[in-house]
Amino acid sequence: MTTRADPTLSSPSAIKHVLIVDQDDMIRTVLCTMLRSWGFSTCAAATLIGACRTVVSDGPFDAIICNYDLPDGTAFNLVEWMTTQQLEVPTLVPYGALPPTSPAPDNVRLVSKPFDPEELRTAIDRAHRRAKPVIRRKSALGRRR
Repeated sequence: MTTRADPTLSSPSAIKHVLIVDQDDMIRTVLCTMLRSWGFSTCAAATLIGACRTVVSDGPFDAIICNYDLPDGTAFNLVEWMTTQQLEVPTLVPYGALPPTSPAPDNVRLVSKPFDPEELRTAIDRAHRRAKPVIRRKSALGRRR
């Protein structure tokens, strides 16, 4: 699901394109709607594999919001996969009652549930300010990916 933002709204920092990953349809829809109202364009996926495919087909992304637990892996698995692809994207990882037991990668910001919209917006802005520049690798044909 890809949506384009209303150009009259402004989004924080330089973030424009956000990937939302959550197995719950309602949560994906609510987050996409909220982010669009703030001026972002969004894409959504329900699984780790779906997120990887979306990164390839609809990226690059300026930020990712990925629920920690996914049906086929975790948010940290997505971040690790992106690292192997030479992509470093600020990632917000909402989690339930207990935080993940493994340490979060450097470009991950953990967000406890439930969170209010202003908390989410602040977390997106902070994650983006901490982010390192994205490295684009060249494909076999020498074009930028």
